[in-house]
Amino acid sequence: MIGVPQTTTLLALLLWSLIFVAAAYVFKFSRRGLRLQSTRENDRAARSVGVSVPWERGIAFTLSGFVCGVAGALYGHYFVTFSPYDFYFDMTFLTIAMLVVGGMASVTGAVVGTYFLMIVFTAFQRLEVNGLFDAKPPSGTANLVMALALLGTMIFRPAGIMGTREIPWIGDLRRRRGRPAVVLSRPQTDAPAEAADMSPAR
Repeated sequence: MIGVPQTTTLLALLLWSLIFVAAAYVFKFSRRGLRLQSTRENDRAARSVGVSVPWERGIAFTLSGFVCGVAGALYGHYFVTFSPYDFYFDMTFLTIAMLVVGGMASVTGAVVGTYFLMIVFTAFQRLEVNGLFDAKPPSGTANLVMALALLGTMIFRPAGIMGTREIPWIGDLRRRRGRPAVVLSRPQTDAPAEAADMSPAR
């Protein structure tokens, strides 16, 4: 595809990214998202409590396809010229590496893994082109470093950088701060008897 109109701006990318991250976070903790997680952990146990595994996974697959479609449209209208080779092995490996490094069970982990690997990958790609102190690393160094980061994560942190942890949103922080303090008070049933005992005898 050549000559695609360039209509994607950085502001549009930021807004769509925030919308999709928020939607993924809400979907994860919704009833349907919890049912989907149960199918991942144990599909037989999920079926035993009435969860339709094909239906839940089909809905998730449809939502994921919508997100990927919007991302592809934004990509095409940003780079103007692209071909099927742009979405071949390199892009697939980079996407999977982002998810594994950040944490496959966490929306926050997916965001952290994306930023971490993109910074590392872009930095070493520029080193391959510009070099450092009149020395240029061999071609493919960026891919090698990314593979090493993926292997290191799988060895030392199999669950990813974030694991299953999520950054609490503003509503969660307010609910945590607004919880009333639990005060253990002494039962008042014996108060009249104690008062009668302490009163002076007539």
